Amino acid sequence: MQNMWKKWDGMHSDPEQQKRISSAIKAENTPVSIDKNAGAATFSGSHGLYNTTLAACTCVDFSRRKQPCKHIYRLAIECGLMSAGAVSSDSKAVKAPTPTSSERKQALARAVELLETYTDEAQSKIREMMYLHNTGKSCPCENTEIMQKAIADGLVETYQNDEQALREHTQKMTLEKLEALGFSFPAEIKSTKKAKFEWCLAHASEVVPLVYPRFAFIRPAGLLEVAKKKVYTYLLRKYTDDNVMNEGGQFIAVPHGAEFLTVVSPSGVSELRIQFPDDEVTDLLNKHGSNRCTNWKP
Repeated sequence: MQNMWKKWDGMHSDPEQQKRISSAIKAENTPVSIDKNAGAATFSGSHGLYNTTLAACTCVDFSRRKQPCKHIYRLAIECGLMSAGAVSSDSKAVKAPTPTSSERKQALARAVELLETYTDEAQSKIREMMYLHNTGKSCPCENTEIMQKAIADGLVETYQNDEQALREHTQKMTLEKLEALGFSFPAEIKSTKKAKFEWCLAHASEVVPLVYPRFAFIRPAGLLEVAKKKVYTYLLRKYTDDNVMNEGGQFIAVPHGAEFLTVVSPSGVSELRIQFPDDEVTDLLNKHGSNRCTNWKP
């Protein structure tokens, strides 16, 4: 391995190489697998899995430059052939490969098939969760059968956000719970409720386990995460209505995403109809008997 690594001597101080060394030690560059004896490892990236040795790597960067990439540097560090400061390792931080269009399509079909085993109420709840997630808002996890089933099925996952957990509850509720627990604030904290709550926010990781030990948030996972945009579109078309003004100036309810069209019968009678775009989401709505445009009447 030493001889293999020596071929790169003299280039590590180059500014471009220094950038790659800095990237090499980050948690998201943790190897998926490594064989230190063989001097080989596998890394995950946006284009899939990369096979790496001390001499070469299948990533785009090495293929283009033919010089050590961040994966080669990380392998060398893991094998003890070079040092580069504090190295962070976290398998959860590793970036998953970007799904291909075929994988997204398969995930969409499987996610919809699974969702169709849920009740309408459950599907609507998941639609609400996806709306909050898509708009950058947090969605508290309700301890209901619906969410427990979705978690068990791998459609959603729980995560912690202690500061946001406090903001989901009133200041009064949090302080009352702390008082009931006999909690004592540091002497330098003013006795006002505002000052106490601000301290709680600054020390959320300590406070939340005390007052809201089972509180968590949920977000899309598994199949929902892979195909979240189109799954959300599916649920919108299935359950959400838009109020649209007709030619008479009246608002009528139309399934979200539907388009108007006028159909003329052989006898010359015009009829207003609606249809969803001709795409894979509509195909799935048709497959599962959920295309509301079929029986829509103005």
